[in-house]
Amino acid sequence: MQRSLHRMGFGSRRPTRVPLLQCTPSGCTSCLGKRMDSIGLETSSVESRFQLLHADGRLRIWRQAHEAVDPACQVGTVQGHGASIMVWGVFSWQFLGSLVLVPTSLSAIRYVELLGDHLHPFMLYSHPHGNGIFQQDNCTSHRSRLATAWLDDHSSASSVMNWSSKSSDLNPIERLWDVLDKGVKVHHTTPATLTELWTSLADIWQDISVERFRKHVESMPRRVEAVIKARGGPSRY
Repeated sequence: MQRSLHRMGFGSRRPTRVPLLQCTPSGCTSCLGKRMDSIGLETSSVESRFQLLHADGRLRIWRQAHEAVDPACQVGTVQGHGASIMVWGVFSWQFLGSLVLVPTSLSAIRYVELLGDHLHPFMLYSHPHGNGIFQQDNCTSHRSRLATAWLDDHSSASSVMNWSSKSSDLNPIERLWDVLDKGVKVHHTTPATLTELWTSLADIWQDISVERFRKHVESMPRRVEAVIKARGGPSRY
């Protein structure tokens, strides 16, 4: 039976890990309508953590059996993948905003400070008529009473989109994190310190073209339609 399965192209593989969305088809349909109406007005932001040393288990090399201890066939690792930094970014259809280095963990107080120092000026610049729509995920600091109160107090500058939990594949800024991650990996010099890692991330962020981040915004109708078709389950995105 195994030989027959192999001839048919089947193999024993680990199942693909995907996030399950907390979103109903009717809810996704509603979000799709909002997405279609808000393209050009929406501003997306979220945080992401980048590790100094990262081995994701997908790296493969070709070597002979006796070359296991050859330095050219090894990759260094440390417990916990080493130190890391957290960054926060924001962008809209018109502009790519700042990439901000977030100190340690992002508490509710630090998040409100970040909103006041970086998001508010960006929204005033991007949407001077106060018609911008702000999208964030539903992590604890974002949904805290302190952050909710701040966003309510500044609702004249922008409204907040009500968004489903665990919907990372529907946030276009997630694609920009992929750009940063891949950019660091292909960089001619691997960052050796957190300062070098931050400098590398900031340089890559500044080089992201308008066409690139607009492409991710334009993909949103297709993404939401894919989620609707999957009835709230994982999509190919």
